[in-house]
Amino acid sequence: MANPFAHASDLGPLTGAYHDVAYHHNALIPGAHDLFTVRQRAAFSLWRGQRFAASLYWGTFLFVGPDHQDLDPASIFTWFMHSVQFEYGLLAGVALPGRFDSLVFEYGRTSQHPLLGGYGEVSSDIVRMSVWMEPVRVRSAVLTAGLRGAFIDLLAFWQSVLAKPRTAVLIEPVVELHHAAGTRAQLFARLYPRVHVTRTTGQWPWAVVEPRVQYEIDAELGVRSVGPTRVELLLDLYASPDSEQVRGAASPVVTAGVAIRFVSSALSFPSGSE
Repeated sequence: MANPFAHASDLGPLTGAYHDVAYHHNALIPGAHDLFTVRQRAAFSLWRGQRFAASLYWGTFLFVGPDHQDLDPASIFTWFMHSVQFEYGLLAGVALPGRFDSLVFEYGRTSQHPLLGGYGEVSSDIVRMSVWMEPVRVRSAVLTAGLRGAFIDLLAFWQSVLAKPRTAVLIEPVVELHHAAGTRAQLFARLYPRVHVTRTTGQWPWAVVEPRVQYEIDAELGVRSVGPTRVELLLDLYASPDSEQVRGAASPVVTAGVAIRFVSSALSFPSGSE
C-alpha cells in the first residue's frame, strides 16, 4: 500500500515553483493490491533571501489495483482505487558555508485513507531537520546528497481518534546522481534508504520502550529531458517491512515497475549553489 513518509518533501530545500504529475505501473513486482499509482507534487516559495528561504509543499497519491472480494461494486469493473494519501508541509532553510549547501527545517502532515476492509487510516505529524551538501561535479556527472532525521507523531492538538503511527524516528539519507547523456537528455539515479525506529509503548518520544529498527528502500533509475519543463522515464523500486495500514500487525510491501513523470519547475536552493 502507500508509503506513509513519501514523497512530497523529497523535493528538498527548494524555493521557486515546482509541479509534477507521475504515473507508476508496478509491472515488474505488483503489490498485493497496488497495480498502479498516480502522484502529483507541488511546491512554491514563500520567502527568498541571500541566506534564508521558505516554501510550502503538498502532494496527492492515488493507489489503484484489481477488484477485491471485500467490495460490492454497483457495476462491473476490473480495478479499484484502494487508497489515497495526502501530504502538505512547510520548509525553512538557511545557507551554510563551505562544502555544505543548506540546513533545512520542516513541519509536515501526512494522512493515508485505505478503502479496503481490514486496513486502517494513518495520520502523522512530521518534524524533520536535514542537511544538504554542495553538489559534487566530476566531468559531466553530478552527485547531490543529504541526510534527514525526523520525529513522527500524531499530536493531541488534532483530537484524533486514530492510533499514533508505529514509526517514532525516521533517518533518511538522500542521494541523486545524474550524468549528461547529451545536450537534450540526462541519465539519473535516486536512492532513498530509510531507517525506522518504531514506537512500541508509551508517548513520543521519551517513553518509547524496546523500539525496533526497520529498513526500507526507495529507488529510481531513468532518463530525463533537460530544461525547466521535462519528461522523466524511469524504473522504480519500493520495499518496506510495514506500510502501517493494517491494524495491529505489520503489512510488508514490495513493488517495482516503470513510470513516466511530467515536471514543470523554476527552482533554486537557499545558497549560491544554483
